[in-house]
Amino acid sequence: MNSRYYDPNWGRFINSDTVIAGIRNDLLSNMYAYTENNPVIKKDSEGTIGTIVILEAIAGITVGTISAVSKMVKHHQTKGKIKVSDWLQYTSEGAQVTSGIMNFGMMGQNVYSTASFNYNSYQISKYPAPVHGNSLKTTKPAQGYILTSRLDGSIQKYGETTMGFKRYTNKFLNTRIEGGLDMKMVKEGTKKEMHDWQHKMIVDYKKVHDDKRSPLNFNDY
Repeated sequence: MNSRYYDPNWGRFINSDTVIAGIRNDLLSNMYAYTENNPVIKKDSEGTIGTIVILEAIAGITVGTISAVSKMVKHHQTKGKIKVSDWLQYTSEGAQVTSGIMNFGMMGQNVYSTASFNYNSYQISKYPAPVHGNSLKTTKPAQGYILTSRLDGSIQKYGETTMGFKRYTNKFLNTRIEGGLDMKMVKEGTKKEMHDWQHKMIVDYKKVHDDKRSPLNFNDY
């Protein structure tokens, strides 16, 4: 079990469901709810999808009772009077039928949960979520750049981008500081490589400027 962990105070799982059970049902689409917020008649023993306990029980008891009664009737018709020991035997066999049906219901739930999880995993692997352009995992080529003051050429910022010179508007470059900024592309590589390059340049800058960053770098990355 231990598929998910449940907080009884909140009435919610603290990690999301691994099975997307429904699209048109808001409660089924809630990945943190327990059995569609109906724990009285439903259960979720695997932490994946709820099943109706009452229906399983009714089906099991009904079939088990019919099985026991039919055996008693047949016994009475062929052997005559039913003894207490016979009654206990047939009742016990009927209870086993009931238990078997309920276990079969749980087995069906487990099979459905496994199939649903495998299907969802397949969908995720076949149709992976798009990688954001600013993610270090992007395959877009990246550039390392420097923003310098047009007045004195001083370095104002080390940066990296996948947008090239479209990273900043002319308005930004012309008005961000007095006199404006020039943007110079000085390095090329992957997003991760340019991210690391930017960090190194900022750290090196701090070493010779009393541990202060360039004016437009607000952190070390």
